[in-house]
Amino acid sequence: PRSTLFPYTTLFRSLRPDARIVVLVDALDELRFRDQDGSLLDWLVNCPPLPPNLRIVLTSRPSLGQLAVFSERQRHCTATLAIDADDLRVQADIRSYARTVIEPSRVAAAIENSGRDPESFVMDLVAKADGNIGYLAAIGRAFDQAAAGEERRDALDELLRLDRLPDGIQGLHAFFLRLVQTRPGRKDLKVVDPVSRRAGLVNAWEELFFPILKVLAICLAPLTLEQIHVFTDTLADRAQLAGAMEWLDQFLDQIGNSYRLYHSSLAEFLVAAATRENAETTGFFVDAAAEHR
Repeated sequence: PRSTLFPYTTLFRSLRPDARIVVLVDALDELRFRDQDGSLLDWLVNCPPLPPNLRIVLTSRPSLGQLAVFSERQRHCTATLAIDADDLRVQADIRSYARTVIEPSRVAAAIENSGRDPESFVMDLVAKADGNIGYLAAIGRAFDQAAAGEERRDALDELLRLDRLPDGIQGLHAFFLRLVQTRPGRKDLKVVDPVSRRAGLVNAWEELFFPILKVLAICLAPLTLEQIHVFTDTLADRAQLAGAMEWLDQFLDQIGNSYRLYHSSLAEFLVAAATRENAETTGFFVDAAAEHR
């Protein structure tokens, strides 16, 4: 935060005036779907001249609009370095990470049972990732969830049919959401109307799974189960909500007793105009303005 970083700039200068000090700030694009009041990026946009021995290295995907203001305001003391997906070092990192994704015993066994050569499968993953390690992270989270219980083994088998996985992180999000929609999401839930007290059946995806995702796509802070229950306005009970959160685990990060989407790219996919305009993904579109209201 701006209130705490500024004193360190003078501290760096006074303590080690002869040393080059480098501060690395990763994934600035994550700020887009976080509370930005007093964020580090605000401080960087308006920061005073830095000590000559201090360098700040920032990483971000190119989608963060706030970086344009920062780059213009600080153009006299900044340089931009684009990281090429075809860079040999990037490709080496992607291959290394892909091998860790398939290391768990159940995943390795499933690959063997599918008749796939592990190294060939790694190369396919690297090609699909196209330099984006987030693509492999999303697959790894799906592998972890699919391997967690017997009822999800079919999902793991389907994930191993790599020809069915699309290119690009946005298409991958759609693929995984469709797995939820067509598995637990296709079931009916028994709910009770709080006014009439009459019981009935509702679709799990429409009444529970998708409302959860819609709320988390636009929230700026992690939400507790109780908050999610209220904000979704679902007729499902607390136990049904908790069960749905378990099924959505691959899309979530848990902070204490609260939850948020694990990465801003998923929120971006859900609220994007391109998601609404694509006939294959329009059912996953979240109207951010309507949800905020």
